[in-house]
Amino acid sequence: MMAEKVQPKKAGVFRIMAINPGSTSTKFGIYEDETCLLTKTVRHDAALLSQCGTIYDQKGLRVDNIMKSLEEAGIELSSLDAVVGRGGIIKPIESGVYAINDRLLEDCRSEAAAAHA
Repeated sequence: MMAEKVQPKKAGVFRIMAINPGSTSTKFGIYEDETCLLTKTVRHDAALLSQCGTIYDQKGLRVDNIMKSLEEAGIELSSLDAVVGRGGIIKPIESGVYAINDRLLEDCRSEAAAAHA
């Protein structure tokens, strides 16, 4: 079955990738402004995930699977203006938008609040 191809980015729009990791899958969508171009659920082999050790250590496997899906859809990373995601339970903070930094990654890595993809 041929993968769905996304057209090249249109001029004057923002292309955004939204990611939602789950226990055995990662869902993502590609948007241009408010228009959804593609949604995909990438299923991860449970045996491979369990070999990773911690949830944080699954990162490489999940990234590889997502990159393969993007390539199949004809989406270049350079066409993305922003990537947003949910997941990774961190210590309580005020709701809002945060840039990923070393402190946030350490909260996820250490599972200080809880473990979640």
